[in-house]
Amino acid sequence: MSSGGVNLHITIGAIQIGSLCSMFLFGIATVQTHTYYQGFPDDRRYFKALVGIMWILELFHTFCVSAEVYRTTIVHYGNPASLINLPWMAIAIFASATVTFLTHTFFASRVWIVLPHPWRFIGPVCMFLTFVAYILSLVSAVAGVIEANLIVYEEKWGWTVYIVLISGVVLDIVLSSSMVFYLWLQRGRVLDRSMRLIDRVVQYTICTGVLTSVTALGFVISFGVENGSFIWVAFFTCHAKLYSNSILATLNSRMSFRAPGTSVSSRQQSSSHAAHRMGAIESYRGSERRPVKVNVEMTSSVHREEDVKPVSVP
Repeated sequence: MSSGGVNLHITIGAIQIGSLCSMFLFGIATVQTHTYYQGFPDDRRYFKALVGIMWILELFHTFCVSAEVYRTTIVHYGNPASLINLPWMAIAIFASATVTFLTHTFFASRVWIVLPHPWRFIGPVCMFLTFVAYILSLVSAVAGVIEANLIVYEEKWGWTVYIVLISGVVLDIVLSSSMVFYLWLQRGRVLDRSMRLIDRVVQYTICTGVLTSVTALGFVISFGVENGSFIWVAFFTCHAKLYSNSILATLNSRMSFRAPGTSVSSRQQSSSHAAHRMGAIESYRGSERRPVKVNVEMTSSVHREEDVKPVSVP
């Protein structure tokens, strides 16, 4: 089906499918945010602020995507010429770029902390590349807001999009590989129960890294190959939300380290339960340590055995 020579399946249809997937992922992020604040009320302020900022950014991103769907399907209904410009998607780049920056910075800082020498340099290098990619993302966002023609935008600023997405794929692979490497080093130092947990975390780390990388690759291919289609919009609307969900899942996965019977909302969390999956199982630096009171009750009993000699009666 087409309207005025425009294939609606790969234009408006792609935008609608992407918006539905984006809504679904935002719902998951909202549930994970609620779970985090309920399960870790005494967590570090840095992580609590990070979770709040990520959720607000995702809310803004979801609003922009929804506004673009409304604009293309209601405001400009029956006007294919309006598809030459997607202003709300350009504004959404600011939110998605910031979410990606925070996610890569978070995992790069974790890698910097836990990797042994001489591999520790991977963290700072990834942080530097993350910062460069973030600057380019902001440049592409500003250009998208100013430039009202998608064709002209791709000709002038398409290179920034390619660099940002390819660097994101590289960062995902490097950070995920570093996390798996650290976990592999820890396997020989833990008990069988912890080893099974580490294996599960390794699988989760690989899956999340592959998922974000594949999405970014799909974004690059569809943006550069599919001329006249908005299939890349479907990837764009989901890409940032995969990153935010990966951080939230990382923080919430620390519940696996709780002792059996511990309440999820308990305010008495030992530092050992603050270990998390950041591609590594390690305690947060500077986490609060609460004194543990142990009451020991001891009882003793004495048993005597004596030889009883018969007493003769005179």
